[in-house]
Amino acid sequence: MGAQSGCRALVWALVVLPLVPKAALNTAHGGRVCSTWGDFHYKTFDGDVFRFPGLCNYIFSTHCGAAYEDFNLQLRRGLVGSRPTVTHITLKTQGLVLEVSNGSILVNGRWEELPYSRAGLLVEKSSAYVKINIRLTLTFTWNGEDSALLELDPRYANQTCGLCGDFNGLPAINEFYAHNARLSPLQFGNLQKLDGPTEQCQDPLPSPAANCTDAEGICRHTLLGPAFAQCHRLVDAEVYVATCTQDLCRCPTCPCATFAEYSRQCAHAGGQPQSWRGPDLCRTVMDDVTHSGCLPLQQCPCMHGGRPYAPGASFTTSCSSCTCSGGLWQCQDLPCPGICSVQGGSHISTYDEKLYDVHGDCSYVLTKICAGNALTVLAELRKCGLTDNENCLRKVMLRLNGGDTVRARLGVVVVALCGLAGRTPPHADRGPASSCQTIEIQANGGVFVNSIYMQLPVSVGTWPPGNGTAAARWDL
Repeated sequence: MGAQSGCRALVWALVVLPLVPKAALNTAHGGRVCSTWGDFHYKTFDGDVFRFPGLCNYIFSTHCGAAYEDFNLQLRRGLVGSRPTVTHITLKTQGLVLEVSNGSILVNGRWEELPYSRAGLLVEKSSAYVKINIRLTLTFTWNGEDSALLELDPRYANQTCGLCGDFNGLPAINEFYAHNARLSPLQFGNLQKLDGPTEQCQDPLPSPAANCTDAEGICRHTLLGPAFAQCHRLVDAEVYVATCTQDLCRCPTCPCATFAEYSRQCAHAGGQPQSWRGPDLCRTVMDDVTHSGCLPLQQCPCMHGGRPYAPGASFTTSCSSCTCSGGLWQCQDLPCPGICSVQGGSHISTYDEKLYDVHGDCSYVLTKICAGNALTVLAELRKCGLTDNENCLRKVMLRLNGGDTVRARLGVVVVALCGLAGRTPPHADRGPASSCQTIEIQANGGVFVNSIYMQLPVSVGTWPPGNGTAAARWDL
């Protein structure tokens, strides 16, 4: 759900804005991330923020410091009505040419369905973003509208060209100088243009810089306010205040895209921005779910499982309950069981539903309570075939409180609960009291307590309540 900028494409050259010293910021984030957003704004890897209103195809970032080009990322901007947006992405890597637009992807001229993966490359789409990941190289995300963000592996430092700069860690060095002369953002941007074989795209024309002021303090009040309090130590806010101030010259809603970008940058750097929208601030957003134009934020639908849901709609899973509110799912965790299983003698499924195989010939701890000995589950895996990869689950043992033991073998579970000596258990007329109660659960569901058949539910435990050391209950 992207904020509507609704800004006219006025040509204006913004003086490059320096960052505050990087030692005060999150260098792992700020030194590896390049982005574009809103009214033709760009931030280089090295922290320079500038405005370039070009509508052609440009090199966003490319590997240019080596004999072999690992990647070449290009983007094209356009206008939807009066609103600037990114319309087309091209990535050349590993002998492939990927083109992304309108949520679809072409690979070497052929349509492919998402997610698409191949040899370390993954392209996937969520309800809000298209994400391209090249292992050990880059991660690129595009919200389908005005915002795109590129994170690059640090080994490419000082080896990049394009609108994202040279990635040398020095703001305004090299990028905005040519032949010992300083370049304007307009001149710098035009140098990155890459026309098609038959294309002759016109460069944007220069126009006078506007003398913009934030008379009401909306930019400074929002970006330096409590909603972004956790962000200021991670991402410099001053450059976004300056950008927001220039946005005010173009349209009343242009600053909303800059607020949204600062929120994204903060979250990417590990911060937790709070809700910054208000009744009179950026409440109208562009509906990118059902494409019904501009809506008040509270009327925005949500996506789940590829389907749109109206505000107020909800769904429940075994572990959570979620309600659509303002284009986002507000979810609450519910109590739910965690299930760990062993199937086929060697296939393990963890509580988090991760799968892996164990081809062993030993006893293994399936699970245990880390603090103390309240619960331990052991599994005995044995080789049972002609090859080393054929295993059988021979036995399961459940230990309670360090002493009580449940054993399962060949479809029969036997439970021994001890520590009840001298107590009179329920159904005392069915057998003498003893120091241990033995419960046998057969594969057909039959339950025997001390060899006597019992009807469910049945409880075996301390008697009277509050004494002894063990208790158990079955409701099969």
